[in-house]
Amino acid sequence: MPELPAALPSSASVARAWQTQTRRGLQLDLPDPSLNDAVEANRRYMLLFHDGPDITPGPSTYHRFWFRDAAYMLTA
Repeated sequence: MPELPAALPSSASVARAWQTQTRRGLQLDLPDPSLNDAVEANRRYMLLFHDGPDITPGPSTYHRFWFRDAAYMLTA
């Protein structure tokens, strides 16, 4: 079980970390703003699966792949 931090980071610190992560990787500039928003929302949704050096297949605590979890990945 991973160790919990002694204190939670500030909301500003968390927001900065998310901004840093979302500036990495693929960047698309699509002509339709709503399509741009949808792509960006899905990129951020995929970040929820990041678990240190691993990618957890679902928004829960287990670290094994189950085929039903592919549905989570396909929606993004």
